[in-house]
Amino acid sequence: MTGHFLLARIAGEGEDPWTLFNQATYYSFLDDEEANQLALKLFNQVLQMNPGFAPAMLGLAQCYINNVNLGVDLDLRCLSKAEDMIRQAEAIDPHLPDYFRLRIQILLIRDVLPGGNSSQSYFALADRGFDIYPRDAALNSIIGYCWFLKFGRDGREEDFDKALKFKRRAFWGNPCSMANYVYAEFLMLKGEFDEALRVCSLIQPGPNSYPVDNRMAEIYFYKGEPDKSEAILRRHANPRSDITARYLLGMIAAGRKDIAAARQIAAEIDRLHPPKGSPFQDMLWYASIFAGIGETAEAEEIVRTFFGDKKTQDMRFIHKRYIDINPNFKSLATQVIVARKGGGENG
Repeated sequence: MTGHFLLARIAGEGEDPWTLFNQATYYSFLDDEEANQLALKLFNQVLQMNPGFAPAMLGLAQCYINNVNLGVDLDLRCLSKAEDMIRQAEAIDPHLPDYFRLRIQILLIRDVLPGGNSSQSYFALADRGFDIYPRDAALNSIIGYCWFLKFGRDGREEDFDKALKFKRRAFWGNPCSMANYVYAEFLMLKGEFDEALRVCSLIQPGPNSYPVDNRMAEIYFYKGEPDKSEAILRRHANPRSDITARYLLGMIAAGRKDIAAARQIAAEIDRLHPPKGSPFQDMLWYASIFAGIGETAEAEEIVRTFFGDKKTQDMRFIHKRYIDINPNFKSLATQVIVARKGGGENG
């Protein structure tokens, strides 16, 4: 595997701890399971060389959090490991901005668990962290995400604007960061498609390119340029092997009224990755395929089921934006209004 090769090569070069630390940090932010495992090994190598290297402890904490986000650790044991690493690092050096960022990440994950409501806690951490480290790009980035989640619950446009403000600060602090992939999503949902594409174009190429390409393909689809969207998806050897690409190709086919192709892709998705009942975005993409080919009853039922889930309701104003920018839903305006008003505009 690539990670094993790289680890052997790096380990054989007699690198100093800071070089290994910087390599590990790069891999820890790629949003990829194999890269994250490589980062874990590299951070552990750093700590073998220097057991008191606090930044490497925080790097391990990030990797443990990544394991939860990537679905590697579904029983959340890694969150406890991350919290332990943070405590150990803070005892060595209490003046690092990553304490705030990592603790906010943990609270955000716990927030989506049944009965979780950590918003007051993570906003308190965000306020304290920003007062001390107002120029830290990574901290600004996660504070922006906190405001985005608040918009999802309450639907206040000023909260979305705050999310964009903090993400913009993070972007200019580190224009090539993979975290800007999320900033591009915010811009896309705001209808600022050209700016979203520009942000994607600046993200550092390499292992990141596949998800960034999918984001750009998604933006072009919502912008109303399906040919450009499809061209990006076709760059890869087998775009239909990737589930995100499948959804996008299905939406493109539906938008072109290619009913046979759209139904075939929907059937593949239903067999390989059944979205029905899921609280996540893919269910709206699935509904979009049926809406685009005029199967309004099926699309309406999927959307109604989607918005009936409590997790969806907690983020309903974000999901409504996905409906509003999706051209396949335009012919379903009278049916989708149920979803747009579901749960009440104020509560």
